[in-house]
Amino acid sequence: MSLSFTLAVLSSLLCLLNSGRSEDLGKLGDKVRKTLHTLEQVKQAIYTATGDSGSVVLQGRRLHYEVKGGFYKWEYQYTGKAWDEQAQISVKSKGWESSDGAREHALEDLVAELRKKGFLK
Repeated sequence: MSLSFTLAVLSSLLCLLNSGRSEDLGKLGDKVRKTLHTLEQVKQAIYTATGDSGSVVLQGRRLHYEVKGGFYKWEYQYTGKAWDEQAQISVKSKGWESSDGAREHALEDLVAELRKKGFLK
C-alpha cells in the first residue's frame, strides 16, 4: 500500500468530517481501519527487522545492549538501550540516524555512568 494512497484516504476522511456528511463515514471508515491496520503491521515489521541486541565485556563486566528503529515525527530514528545487570544500571540513547550510532552512544553513556558510580576505572 503506497503512502500516497494512505494520505488520500486520510485526506478524504478529513474532508468528510469537515463537511458533516456522516453517511459516507461508514464506507470510508472500513478503508481507514484497514489502512491503519496495514500501516501498523508495516511499522512493526520494520521495527523488528531493524532491531539488534547483544553484549560486550569490558573490564570483566558484561554490558548488554538493544537497538530498535522506529518513526518519530515522520523520521525514522534509532534508540539504543544499554544496561549492566550486576550494577542494575541502564541508559537510553534516542534519536540516532543509524543503529550503530544508537548502540555506540548507549554503550558510551552506560560506561560513563558506571565510571561515575565507581563500577569501572
